[in-house]
Amino acid sequence: MYNINDLFEMVRYSVGAMMKCVPYVLIHFVALIMLRGFLLRFCHDRAVLRGSLFFSFPQSVYRYSLLVLMLFLSWIVSVLLYLRVGISFYFAGDFLFVAGVLLGWRRGWSILLINLLIITLWFYYIERSGLIILYLILDAVIYFMVGIFSGNQHDFMDGVYGLNDIFLVCVNKLVAALISAACWVLLTQESWFVGVNLLIFRLVGWPLASLPMIFLVLYLMRQDARKLVLQPA
Repeated sequence: MYNINDLFEMVRYSVGAMMKCVPYVLIHFVALIMLRGFLLRFCHDRAVLRGSLFFSFPQSVYRYSLLVLMLFLSWIVSVLLYLRVGISFYFAGDFLFVAGVLLGWRRGWSILLINLLIITLWFYYIERSGLIILYLILDAVIYFMVGIFSGNQHDFMDGVYGLNDIFLVCVNKLVAALISAACWVLLTQESWFVGVNLLIFRLVGWPLASLPMIFLVLYLMRQDARKLVLQPA
């Protein structure tokens, strides 16, 4: 039987693991600011992007490009983190969630596909079981679909949303984490202990990493939507 001490031990372990990830988390914030500046200038200067057949507006090109680049960066940092300290932590789920919020299914499905391919290749390479890979694929789909649901509640695709809307979307990320943890227990048929441990790690990471990252991305996207001239394809 498990008791309250087990719960405190899980929290202590999760906090310790998250502290080891702090330098890697900061890399994402620095990269986000740098890539944002580069892509804004690129979208302004390259008029050819305004006639893209895949996107309706330049801001969609900007959003898509930034999220894809941050997704790849997150996986690169995740691999380095795993090789150095043996901890699996990445922002890929957060950027996938934001892709659902800002791009929806029609423009964001390819980001989901890219993430699923990376998940399959990486975890197969480090010899994880097929069941774990299946769960991680399901986990990614959950984050993306909850992101789509969150984005549909407000005008996120148009860049018309307030700070309260951003915070509510960040809270929905917790809902996705809860659903994912429940799916882990149902899929693996293991005790609730493993699922709760997974959930606690994500709850600890939410205020330290996910909340500031998602909030910052959505806030910057709102500000940048005003800078990009909307033109139909």
